[in-house]
Amino acid sequence: FSLAGSIIKQPHDEYLAICLIDLDGFKQINDKLGHQMGDKAIQITGNTIIDSMHIEFREKWSFTERAIAEKLSFAGRLGGDEFIVLVRGKNGREDVEAFLTNVLQCLNEVKLGDLHGIKASFGVTEILPGDNDIDTAYSQADAALYESKRAGKNQINFFQKTGGGVS
Repeated sequence: FSLAGSIIKQPHDEYLAICLIDLDGFKQINDKLGHQMGDKAIQITGNTIIDSMHIEFREKWSFTERAIAEKLSFAGRLGGDEFIVLVRGKNGREDVEAFLTNVLQCLNEVKLGDLHGIKASFGVTEILPGDNDIDTAYSQADAALYESKRAGKNQINFFQKTGGGVS
């Protein structure tokens, strides 16, 4: 979260997006399949996000500096079953949507024991060149995430800055 804040505070002319991901039905996974499977679902989700981003964690201790210098996308776990992703290096919303759709499809295809698919809701906000406040970006992504949950879960929604809604 703080790394994302540092990046968007700096003047930028690249396309950026912040995505919040929350697992759907996580309590049911824990209740029906056990906490070990719940932990496994969180691990698989994190690994799926990282693998989809093609992030190599050689020298993990220097990743923060590399993410800034090399303009890398990155992800982190906010806590519980919620993740944050800062997407860089894409040309626009369509590219981000295609990337996130791939992540969602990979999660939905997970098969591990009695776990048949990990369902997740995504909330995304685009970071425009004048945007520099992580709290505002987080609130917008969270509003889009809430809309994904409200609209039936297991989907991606973008926050619309013009008009203040979600699509």
